[in-house]
Amino acid sequence: LYIFRDKVVFDSVSFSYDSISSVFDDFQMTIVKGESVGIMGPSGCGKSTFVDLFCGLLIPDSGSILVDGQILDKQSAPFWRKKLGYVPQSPYIFDGTLAENIAFGVPDTKIDMQKIEHCCQRAAIDFLEWLPHGVKTVIGERGIRLSGGQRQRIAIARALYREPEIIIFDEATSALDEKKDNEIKDLIRGLKTSATLIVVSHRPSTVSELDRVVFF
Repeated sequence: LYIFRDKVVFDSVSFSYDSISSVFDDFQMTIVKGESVGIMGPSGCGKSTFVDLFCGLLIPDSGSILVDGQILDKQSAPFWRKKLGYVPQSPYIFDGTLAENIAFGVPDTKIDMQKIEHCCQRAAIDFLEWLPHGVKTVIGERGIRLSGGQRQRIAIARALYREPEIIIFDEATSALDEKKDNEIKDLIRGLKTSATLIVVSHRPSTVSELDRVVFF
């Protein structure tokens, strides 16, 4: 699982949280490298469970998740997750600089500022000129000085900093207005050529330009 070469296959996957009612029962799905896939469906249909299974945070009760033919299990999952970039609905922003938030978890002395600038460009962070110290500006606890759209751009830059092969947008635009949603959609469109994308959303507009959409 060191290099993602081909595809991820959900092979007859079944999963239940309580062993009474199944979230997935004999579920089949294949995601090919380089593909962009939208995941839609009502609340409680299993979208978040699908993401957790895909990331190896949950293990199927039966069936297998195969990455290039290798079973994703508790031993291989940590290596698999290093290939993933994750953009949540409500990104965690701490009271540090913009650069520290993008390079989340990297010691200050090891942050690659050139890489930070590049990630800001790819994530269309266009508010740097408003920050008095650029990427070294402290942006406040929970990003209090930023709009929802700006916090989402930081979350995207954070995902890109890890140079992931797969990026998961988990309801990343649900809290944004239509204008901000369109801006994030433009960013997603720009990432299609460089990574495999999984976009979980309840908005048809967000997934309208992806390769395919799966309804749960």
